Amino acid sequence: MVLRMEKSSSLSDKSNNVEEGMKCAKEAVEMDAKDGSSWSVLGNAYLSSFFSITQNPSVLVLCKSAYAQAVRKWHID
Repeated sequence: MVLRMEKSSSLSDKSNNVEEGMKCAKEAVEMDAKDGSSWSVLGNAYLSSFFSITQNPSVLVLCKSAYAQAVRKWHID
């Protein structure tokens, strides 16, 4: 989340920050796949990627899937 919020001087820097943030969010989910918050952050990272980098519909599918996992994990706990 911090990487996505960081001020960037160029579009390239912003894209790199979004990509790095997505990488960190994926790592967090890998560390604890049962944590709904991590899934939610991953969903947010995918959504940021969609709007900041590419408007690829497959990214929205990944976003929706991550949010669905977040909801499932929060309801289990």
